[in-house]
Amino acid sequence: MKHLHIVSCLLALLLMTMTLPAQKIVERDGFYNVEHNKSFDVKSGGSLTVRGISGDVDIQSWDKNVVEVRELMRINVFTKEEAEEVLDRAASNYSHTSNHVRISGRGSERWIRRQLEIKVPEKFDLEVRVSQGDVFLSGVNGLSLLQSSNGDIEAMNAGGDLDVQTSAGDLRIENLDGDLEARTSGGDIRLKNISGTADLNTSGGSILVVDAKKAVVLKTSGGEIDVKNVAGPIEAYTSGGSIELLDCNGNAELNTSGGDITVENVNGSLDAQTSGGDVEGMSINGRVIARTSGGDVELLDIRGAVRATTSAGDIDVEVTLEDFSEDHRIYLATSSGSIDLAIPENMPANITAEIRNNSRWNRYEITSDFPLSKSSEGSRRTLRKTGEINGGGDEILLETSGGDIDIRKNK
Repeated sequence: MKHLHIVSCLLALLLMTMTLPAQKIVERDGFYNVEHNKSFDVKSGGSLTVRGISGDVDIQSWDKNVVEVRELMRINVFTKEEAEEVLDRAASNYSHTSNHVRISGRGSERWIRRQLEIKVPEKFDLEVRVSQGDVFLSGVNGLSLLQSSNGDIEAMNAGGDLDVQTSAGDLRIENLDGDLEARTSGGDIRLKNISGTADLNTSGGSILVVDAKKAVVLKTSGGEIDVKNVAGPIEAYTSGGSIELLDCNGNAELNTSGGDITVENVNGSLDAQTSGGDVEGMSINGRVIARTSGGDVELLDIRGAVRATTSAGDIDVEVTLEDFSEDHRIYLATSSGSIDLAIPENMPANITAEIRNNSRWNRYEITSDFPLSKSSEGSRRTLRKTGEINGGGDEILLETSGGDIDIRKNK
């Protein structure tokens, strides 16, 4: 009896794990083509695993409790006999245990191009790992891992947390109800309409994010970053491109080593740093820190404290804060440029404006709509003016070594 039980188990295991039988090989367009069709009864909430496949995978949801697979293979050989040999080596394995379906290949086969078209119930978990192929996902609600060694990945109208990775391709995600992690070593990332957090990283492409409800972290070593309409906090880093931020509702930390930073309409604080470009900000409802080593800084309609520095450029700042109980300290410094500051007429502050290295050959001036006293203490080549306006308040400190300083009342 024990022996019969063991044999029964082996037979059951053999039936669950099957290599597809030989199918009709059709010669068409100079290739040998083979199609396999499989279906497995499952329940909603099951899972699918695809591994070892070299080719494209297309997964879509439907309203049936069935996993249906259509496998298409195109074989590039001279004879039908060679096609049969290749097919025998490369045939996929299928297994169905409980509520899980597994499809496994035998690695890359140079003579064959494979495509899987798979339908699963709407609520289903996925693990897909392919090489030399693209992955497309639509309408599935579950935990999903999509991975390709050399191809693009797209996910549309999906629900649940999503992890996508490719070594040499683009990533495109639209309408995701969940959190996202996305990695590519050689392509662009495009993200539109996500309800959860997003962590995006590319080593060789640009990043575009439109309509995100929570925090996003964006990193690229060789491309531009464009962000629009993000409700949560934003972190963006690039080593070789510009950063643009528009219509966002959280704090933003932006850093680039080789491009401009442009920001407009942010309901939060801004920390922007670039080593080789300009910083432009407009309509920022919070504190602003802006730093550049090789460009101009322009900040208009700022409703908070400002700290802006540059080593080789002009600084132009307009503060429109109305609630002076909020922090409204201002520090502007440039080593080689002019400073232009506009503030509300009734802002209480203590102002210090200083121009260093002001020789007869480079005669710069400090002009102000507010009453300031003049001082040259410490050095004949240093021009300094100070003043307490509207009873005094937070400090305004302006410093330059190579330009004029102009302090104006907002119009």
